[in-house]
Amino acid sequence: MLSGTDVPLVVTGAAGWGNQAETKMLDQLSAEARERPRDSRRVYRFEYASIPMLVTLIRGARAVVFPSLYEGFGLPVVEAMACGTPVVATDVPALREVAGGAATLVPLNDEAALSDAVAALVEDPAARAQARARGLNRSAMFSWEASADRLWRFAHDTVAERAHWVAGRSGQNGKTSSTSTSTSTSTSTTIEVAGDDPRWAILATVVYADMFDAPITVEEVARTCLGASLSPADVRARLTTPPLADMVTVDPTDAVTLRGREELVARREDGIQRTAELLERHHKVIGALANLPFVRMLALSGGTAHRNARGGDDIDLFVVATAGRAYTAYTMLFLASYLTRRRGILCPNYLVDENHLRIAYHHDLFTAHQAISLVPIAGLPTFDAFVRANEVWVRQFYPAFQPRPPGATLTTSPLQRVAESVLRWSLGDEVERLLSVGWRFHLGRRAASAPRPDLVLDPGILKLHLSDHRRRVLDKFADRLSTFKERWRPAEARQ
Repeated sequence: MLSGTDVPLVVTGAAGWGNQAETKMLDQLSAEARERPRDSRRVYRFEYASIPMLVTLIRGARAVVFPSLYEGFGLPVVEAMACGTPVVATDVPALREVAGGAATLVPLNDEAALSDAVAALVEDPAARAQARARGLNRSAMFSWEASADRLWRFAHDTVAERAHWVAGRSGQNGKTSSTSTSTSTSTSTTIEVAGDDPRWAILATVVYADMFDAPITVEEVARTCLGASLSPADVRARLTTPPLADMVTVDPTDAVTLRGREELVARREDGIQRTAELLERHHKVIGALANLPFVRMLALSGGTAHRNARGGDDIDLFVVATAGRAYTAYTMLFLASYLTRRRGILCPNYLVDENHLRIAYHHDLFTAHQAISLVPIAGLPTFDAFVRANEVWVRQFYPAFQPRPPGATLTTSPLQRVAESVLRWSLGDEVERLLSVGWRFHLGRRAASAPRPDLVLDPGILKLHLSDHRRRVLDKFADRLSTFKERWRPAEARQ
């Protein structure tokens, strides 16, 4: 207790499991307060405080005291600073790191120092105001989104080393070993090795398209050029310059292919026609999907987006759902496609809700290419929001990134929102949670039996790729670029 003040002391939280010393201290504090009637009216103890109650207590306090002896992170310190309340804590490494100079730290087991630090804040409004400002600035650096982003960056930066280490262990056991490289890293490194030559960037773009048996037009090269920002005129000028001119051809329709792959141009026209026929056959059902409750955006992806259908193809769909209703929307899509007998044709294999528009994982070339290739067909405002949310990291691969123009835009019915209101009222939030559990269990079992699944099942994200094409494509692309690099350097030296 502080002498000369009427500030009450509120103790929250039960003693830790197996911590007899903490239990003894709390019991002693309560006993001493009872012995002094005046102090007993100023000491409150709550073994449990709900989140709303805890927030109210922290915001109403002059200071939060956190005299922890052992700490793994120190989340209560961040929570108090985020509430704008000054903090006094013990000077242990975890709390020192998380406080970042914004809290008052005192030595372990120094009761006098702890009392003085608390008194300084309780009795000095100016000191509290300064501590409040420091705490708010510091707490702004902590968020779940930032933590997830740092974790993904760490995984991305270390994946090549881990793959190399695993390959090395295989070799030690007498088995054939090969080193796998992070493709997003190796791709950018290959472009840098070429001296950031725009001609090499153009070649890399054409090679990537060729992996999908697709020619690419000059306009498309300019829009999706890997590692360079070029206009169509720049692309045309460099396509005629060696050594690039020795490796690619340009036909009169501005279609660009690798030399020896010119037959892809004729196949492109066939793919465009087949894609148009495929979409026309299923136009009404796709329109119905766009009008389902909780569907905010519908876009074509995969081969359909590239107009590269080969006959009998499915239609890959990228879907954005209403916030907090991803699994409800997926259930609606599943039932609609099943009842219309389009289950094997219409495939919503990537679904996020409005609160998860920024892709939080796989910031690599394959995923970036998928993002820039989407063709929106319903919900254009939501599509624009998706583009803005991912623009920064996508431009690391595609500096000239521009979203694809919409396809034949589907109209949505005003009854869609009415149906959503009715379902919200009748189903509540519990149904979304139950559907989430059910789909995670079912899809997780399917993924467990798949040879190389690439599945993400989070509260607002469903990535339903039972075969990991991403890794296979990126590894193959890195290998093909290495082959072209061996041809590029001697050809460039002869200029």
